[in-house]
Order: sequence, then C-alpha cells, then structure tokens
Amino acid sequence: MLTPCKRYPVLALFALCAIAPDTKAEDAGLAQFNAAWELWNNGEAEQARLKLSSAGRMYPQALDLKFFLAVWDRAESSRKEAENFFRLLQSLKTGEPQIEASALALKLDDLLVRQAAGELSEVEKKEKEDALDQLGKLADANPENFALNWIYASELLAFKKTKLAENRFFLLLPKVKLGVRSFHEEAVDALFQQKKYQEATAYLAALSQKANQPWALCLTGKVMALMKQEDQCNQAYDAATKLDEKRAETWLEWGVVLEALLHKSDEAVTKLDQAIELDRNNAESYRNRGIIKFRQKKYDEAIADLKNALHANSSDLDLRGQLAYCYFQTKQYEESYKEYHTVVSRKKEPMPTVRFNLAALAAATGKKQKCISELRAWIKEANNDNKILKPNLLKIPQFKEMREDKQFIKIVAEINALSGVKEPEKK
Repeated sequence: MLTPCKRYPVLALFALCAIAPDTKAEDAGLAQFNAAWELWNNGEAEQARLKLSSAGRMYPQALDLKFFLAVWDRAESSRKEAENFFRLLQSLKTGEPQIEASALALKLDDLLVRQAAGELSEVEKKEKEDALDQLGKLADANPENFALNWIYASELLAFKKTKLAENRFFLLLPKVKLGVRSFHEEAVDALFQQKKYQEATAYLAALSQKANQPWALCLTGKVMALMKQEDQCNQAYDAATKLDEKRAETWLEWGVVLEALLHKSDEAVTKLDQAIELDRNNAESYRNRGIIKFRQKKYDEAIADLKNALHANSSDLDLRGQLAYCYFQTKQYEESYKEYHTVVSRKKEPMPTVRFNLAALAAATGKKQKCISELRAWIKEANNDNKILKPNLLKIPQFKEMREDKQFIKIVAEINALSGVKEPEKK
C-alpha cells in the first residue's frame, strides 16, 4: 500500500536516526526530531516535515535538510545530492549497518521504479537481487536492530516477495510500538497481497481495539475499500472522524480512498472540501481535489486547486502538466505554453506529447517559427511511433493559421511519410 515515493521519508528518518545518538545536540532539537518521527508514524507527513525542519535548525549536525528534502520530495535534480550525502555518512561512520541499509534501500527503490516502468536491464536485475541479499545479511546479522529489519521487510514486500515479507513483519511485531502506523500498514499489505483477507481483517480488528486512534480506523477503512466493501469503509472512516472531528488528515485520506479505490468522485470531493475547511495549508488536499476536478473536466476549478498545490511543491511536473492542459482547455494559451515549457525543460526523457502541445500553443499564439521548431522536436522525440505521430495536422484548429506556411506544409508531408500515410494522387 505504501508506494515507493511515500516510503522515502521513512528511509531518510532511518538514516538520520542512526547518527542522532552520537551528536551533541540540545534537548529541544532532539525532542523536535522525536516529535517528527511520531507524526510520520501517525500518517501526518506534512506536519512531520515541518517538525523536522524545526529540528534541523536546532540540530544541524544530525539533520542535513538538503539530503532529507531530496529524499522526501524525490526531486530528480536532488538525487545526486542525496546519494552523495549517504556516501558521506558511510565515510564518517564506517560499518554503521543502519546507514548502509538505508543506502541499499534507496538504491532498491530506484530499481523498483525502473522495474515498474519495464526498463530494468539484465544487469540491473542482478544488482537488485544482490542488493536484497546484502540487505538480508545485514538484517540477519543485526536481529535487535528494529529499523534495519523493517527496511528489509519493506523491500521484500516492494519486490513482491510477500511470504518472506510476512514472516519478517511478524517476527518484528512484538517489538513494534502500537502507534507506528506505516509498519502495520505494510504488515497488512503483506497479508493482503497473498489474498489472506481473513487474517488481514482479524489483524486490523485487533489493532483498532488496542489503538483507539483515528489512524487505526483509517487503515481499516482503506483495507475495506481495497476489498470493495464500501459500507464498511465509510463506517471505519466515519468512526475515525468522530474520534477527532478536526483532524484534517482523516478527511483527506477518506477522500483519496473514495476516489482512488472506490471511484466515488463526488463523495470524494465532499470529504476533501472538509479537509480543506479544516486545514487550508495542506497542499495534498488541494492536489487531490484538483486532480478530480481535472478528470471531471471542471477546468477552472481544477486550475485554482492545482495552483495551490504547486505553491507547496513546485517540482511536481505531473501536476504542472495537468495545470498546463487546464489552461489549454480554457484557451489561456500563454499560461499553458509557460507551464508546458517548464515541464519539458526539467524532464530529461523525451516527451513527444508535450512537444506537440507546445507546437499547437505556439501556432495558436502566432509564434510560427516556434511552432516549426517544436514540431521538429516532436517528430524527433516520437521516434517513428505511428501512435504518436498524427497525420491530420491540417484538421487541428490550433494550426489553422499555419496551413499556408511552406515549412509547415513540408513538415506535414514528412509526418505523412513517417506514419505511412500516402499522399492523395493528383488527377
């Protein structure tokens, strides 16, 4: 249930925990660090980040915030910085197993992203198995190190080695604190992936009874949604809101689950409205409501929410692409062009669809030479893919003013040739 990007804060905190005890720090800084850890465990990620920033100001030796934010945000531009910081930690504390485990886990998560995209080479497949093996040996050699063994269990789960993950989670269960939500979430996921639904619901029932906290009921609601039991899902979240009506995170999660797992968009918006009413600074609420409005083609409303979300995380290029599309649909072409251009300038891989949109926007705003250059970039990035190359440019309204342009006509002919479309015979 925890996606790779959601797990990066955990890895960062694990690594930083390893060096914190050896740092001469003020008690206030350490207290803030511990508070951040507890907030993360309770699913309150944004508050955890704020606490950690506060801790970093008091506790600079232990918390390199550049590294932490690079891992948290998963920004491509900061990846090298994050990796370098891990190497620095390892050089300063040779043989520290928790730092080594965090570095291995970060590498494994990069490989996991490539595997999900179907881009894993044979060499990388071997690297993955070797890294998992190294991580397992570290865990076995340090059975008392809870965090290290949790990292290993988490990676086993991420790579679908679910039976091994289940065994490792249940070995750790007697040691885990009741309030560590992310641990319980992954333990249930290990059962769920093996279709052990009765065991999963029994685990959750026992957990909810012991931990009468909103997060435990939210976890139950999420699993009920995964099992498509809508009524039980809503009952669990309703009970969670009654425990703490002003906890915005509960309403946010309820909305996300309704949309993502039960496809109840209107109901999801209602819950997200409540989350925003309670906390107008939570970017995730705006982000999720904006995405729903985008899918509902309510573009003006989506623009307002997506802009609010981007204020908190300007590096989210997927969100920026959706904002650009909304501007395009509302004929705000200059704004759309600016957002699309930001996306292609920051992304390293080819983006032919965005290139095509940039060409259409340039044509619509009278930038003929820019239109031609973007079309050529589009042809190059499409790499002869017939599904991407569109032979009917002359029929697209945005290119209306380009139809008499000689360079444009030449490009249309090139596209027709590349996509296998025959020119009409002249009578």
